[in-house]
Parts: sequence; structure tokens; C-alpha cells
Amino acid sequence: MDLYKKCEYLGNIEICVHLQEVLRKKLIDSGSQSSSEDVTFNLNAAPECFDTEVFASKQCFARELEGEDTLKALVEDLMCQLLWAFNVPIDKVPMREKVKKRIEREFS
Repeated sequence: MDLYKKCEYLGNIEICVHLQEVLRKKLIDSGSQSSSEDVTFNLNAAPECFDTEVFASKQCFARELEGEDTLKALVEDLMCQLLWAFNVPIDKVPMREKVKKRIEREFS
């Protein structure tokens, strides 16, 4: 965000996440101590990706990266796009919360 402030840029930004070589890869909570802590544990869903590449993107204004709430919403939107690609049901609130907590631990 500091770069945009220094440049006095207030326009649109597109944030993209691109995962490659994820065909049949499983989405696992790498910080867990046991396999029962897998992100996809007990979901009755196939826990693997069915695509070779996965994209997630979101357009926003530079100022949206400043507020903690808007930044969290942006990350959650990108996260939901990626979870969908790994066949994780994003309508399950406990699962989204678990993944959000993991992201917060990693980036705090």
C-alpha cells in the first residue's frame, strides 16, 4: 500500500492469484499435526483439484487496501474462489472460518 501512497495512485487495482500444477492436489492445512486437521476433513467432498491451473482475481480501489475490514473481505473473496476450485464447499461457514484463521496465522 505504501507504493500507492507514494505514487498518489487512487485508481483500480487487480489482485490475482494463480496456482499451477494443482491437478489432483489436495488442499491441506500444512500447519496441522495430524491428518484429521486437513482443511477438507469431514466435508463429504472430493478433496482434490480437478484443474491443472487455478485463478482467482478481484478488482478494487487502492484505498480499499488500507482498511483492515475491506482487506479481510478482499482476502476472503479470493479464498472462496480458490476453495471452490479445490471442491471445498464455501457455503459451510465453519470451514470458511477455519481457513480464515489459518490465513490470519500465516500473515500476522
